[in-house]
Amino acid sequence: QEASRSRGLLPRDGQERGLVPMSALSARKLGCEIFLACAALVAWVIGAALTFLPVQFRESYGLSTPLDASLLSEVRAPGGALVGLGVLMATGCLRAAWRPAGLAVAAATFLGYGLARVVGLLVDGRVSSDLLAAAAVELVVGAVAAWLLAQEPGARRTAGAVRTSSLAAGQAR
Repeated sequence: QEASRSRGLLPRDGQERGLVPMSALSARKLGCEIFLACAALVAWVIGAALTFLPVQFRESYGLSTPLDASLLSEVRAPGGALVGLGVLMATGCLRAAWRPAGLAVAAATFLGYGLARVVGLLVDGRVSSDLLAAAAVELVVGAVAAWLLAQEPGARRTAGAVRTSSLAAGQAR
């Protein structure tokens, strides 16, 4: 109940007079938390499917190439990575101090997958419509995560500090 009160969902004085309106900052934080929870859930579901049901997952996309133990290992490994990355995204959802890290992980993960699919499209040719849809979703989720990360309080200050320290390091050489 205290967490709901701090989010502006319950009256501050404990009386039953109705809901206290949320501030724009609280609403943005809640939206960011919901986004990270959804991104983590997607990473976990896809990661678990790749890890524990690699053949069935590939067949659901029309990929019926026979898989030997080595190729199955290559399919399962990114699944395990997605599960771990989903944990970092979820941590950003649960802990405010970890939100920037969770958003950065979501942006890098989803943009990385989406952009790799675009490279495949350009190099290897057209793929199934399901895989094109997956690429579109990955690119949108990654772009939203990057945008939310840029909106985080202190994001510009942090970027400026990194840029300044990089310049200082370059001058020290």
